[in-house]
Amino acid sequence: MLGREELKQPRSYAKELLEDFKQTRLGQELRAEARKEALLQILNYSLQELEEKFGVENFKQTPLGQYLWAEIRQVGKLEAVPEILARGFTIEAVAEILKLEVEQVRQVAEKEK
Repeated sequence: MLGREELKQPRSYAKELLEDFKQTRLGQELRAEARKEALLQILNYSLQELEEKFGVENFKQTPLGQYLWAEIRQVGKLEAVPEILARGFTIEAVAEILKLEVEQVRQVAEKEK
């Protein structure tokens, strides 16, 4: 049963109950599930949806955005390797130009043979 103090301050009492619930195992599991669900929803967004919801620049600032942009840049560099090699540049020069490891360029060159 609620006491007089709880009846006078229902919001603070509700906040206290919520905080207590968050500390329980069930509360922690529910929060973890909610985070997973939110992440899955974000991962299913198209680039246009991400731009509309977050703005590209805002998304780029998130850890996930930074990771994805780094991966995209890396893939772009690796895709450019055969074209640059075809123009007569050495493997070492391509690596220096694209700021890649020589071994990465060598692997791409081997795949293209």
